[in-house]
Amino acid sequence: MKNLRIKFLGHLKNYVGKDMIILNDVGGLSLYNVLLKIYSILGDSSKEIFDGSPDKLRSSIILLVNDVVYDVLGGFDYIVNEDDELVFIPTVHGG
Repeated sequence: MKNLRIKFLGHLKNYVGKDMIILNDVGGLSLYNVLLKIYSILGDSSKEIFDGSPDKLRSSIILLVNDVVYDVLGGFDYIVNEDDELVFIPTVHGG
Protein backbone atom coordinates (compact mmCIF):
# COMPACT_ATOMS: atom_id res chain seq x y z
CA MET A 1 0.00 0.00 0.00
CA LYS A 2 1.28 3.43 -0.89
CA ASN A 3 1.00 6.31 1.54
CA LEU A 4 0.75 10.06 1.10
CA ARG A 5 3.67 11.70 2.88
CA ILE A 6 3.18 15.17 4.35
CA LYS A 7 6.38 16.93 5.42
CA PHE A 8 6.80 20.02 7.56
CA LEU A 9 10.00 22.03 7.22
CA GLY A 10 11.64 24.73 9.32
CA HIS A 11 9.85 25.89 12.45
CA LEU A 12 6.67 24.07 11.37
CA LYS A 13 8.21 20.84 12.71
CA ASN A 14 8.16 22.36 16.19
CA TYR A 15 4.51 23.43 15.98
CA VAL A 16 3.34 20.13 14.55
CA GLY A 17 5.58 18.08 16.83
CA LYS A 18 7.02 15.98 14.00
CA ASP A 19 8.54 16.48 10.60
CA MET A 20 6.20 14.14 8.73
CA ILE A 21 2.78 12.53 8.89
CA ILE A 22 1.42 9.75 6.70
CA LEU A 23 -2.12 9.53 5.32
CA ASN A 24 -3.67 6.38 3.89
CA ASP A 25 -6.61 5.99 1.54
CA VAL A 26 -6.49 9.50 0.11
CA GLY A 27 -5.66 8.66 -3.50
CA GLY A 28 -8.29 10.14 -5.80
CA LEU A 29 -9.29 12.91 -3.39
CA SER A 30 -8.87 16.56 -4.30
CA LEU A 31 -6.06 18.44 -2.62
CA TYR A 32 -8.73 20.47 -0.83
CA ASN A 33 -10.18 17.32 0.77
CA VAL A 34 -6.71 16.17 1.81
CA LEU A 35 -6.08 19.61 3.34
CA LEU A 36 -9.33 19.22 5.30
CA LYS A 37 -7.92 16.01 6.79
CA ILE A 38 -4.59 17.65 7.60
CA TYR A 39 -6.35 20.64 9.16
CA SER A 40 -8.37 18.30 11.36
CA ILE A 41 -5.37 16.18 12.37
CA LEU A 42 -3.24 19.19 13.30
CA GLY A 43 -5.85 20.85 15.50
CA ASP A 44 -4.40 24.00 17.11
CA SER A 45 -1.10 23.52 15.28
CA SER A 46 -2.93 24.23 12.03
CA LYS A 47 -2.84 27.96 12.86
CA GLU A 48 0.78 28.11 11.72
CA ILE A 49 -0.14 26.75 8.27
CA PHE A 50 -3.73 27.74 7.59
CA ASP A 51 -5.30 31.18 7.83
CA GLY A 52 -8.51 30.23 9.64
CA SER A 53 -9.71 27.51 7.28
CA PRO A 54 -8.25 24.67 5.20
CA ASP A 55 -8.81 26.53 1.94
CA LYS A 56 -6.60 29.45 3.02
CA LEU A 57 -2.90 28.86 3.44
CA ARG A 58 -1.07 31.54 5.37
CA SER A 59 0.83 33.89 3.08
CA SER A 60 4.06 32.78 4.77
CA ILE A 61 3.59 29.13 3.68
CA ILE A 62 4.55 27.47 0.41
CA LEU A 63 2.89 24.14 -0.40
CA LEU A 64 4.67 21.81 -2.79
CA VAL A 65 3.22 18.67 -4.33
CA ASN A 66 6.02 16.46 -5.60
CA ASP A 67 8.39 19.46 -5.61
CA VAL A 68 5.97 21.64 -7.62
CA VAL A 69 3.99 24.58 -6.21
CA TYR A 70 0.40 23.35 -5.90
CA ASP A 71 -1.05 26.29 -7.89
CA VAL A 72 0.75 25.09 -11.01
CA LEU A 73 -0.93 21.68 -10.70
CA GLY A 74 -4.47 23.04 -10.53
CA GLY A 75 -4.60 24.39 -7.00
CA PHE A 76 -7.06 22.83 -4.58
CA ASP A 77 -8.68 20.87 -7.43
CA TYR A 78 -5.54 18.77 -7.97
CA ILE A 79 -6.33 15.06 -7.59
CA VAL A 80 -3.94 13.50 -5.10
CA ASN A 81 -2.19 10.20 -5.75
CA GLU A 82 -1.34 7.92 -2.83
CA ASP A 83 2.37 8.12 -3.61
CA ASP A 84 2.47 11.94 -3.72
CA GLU A 85 4.47 13.99 -1.28
CA LEU A 86 3.18 17.28 0.15
CA VAL A 87 5.69 19.65 1.71
CA PHE A 88 4.79 22.71 3.77
CA ILE A 89 7.63 25.25 3.72
CA PRO A 90 7.67 28.45 5.79
CA THR A 91 8.97 31.46 3.88
CA VAL A 92 10.09 33.10 7.12
CA HIS A 93 13.31 31.56 8.37
CA GLY A 94 16.65 32.39 9.88
CA GLY A 95 19.68 33.33 7.84
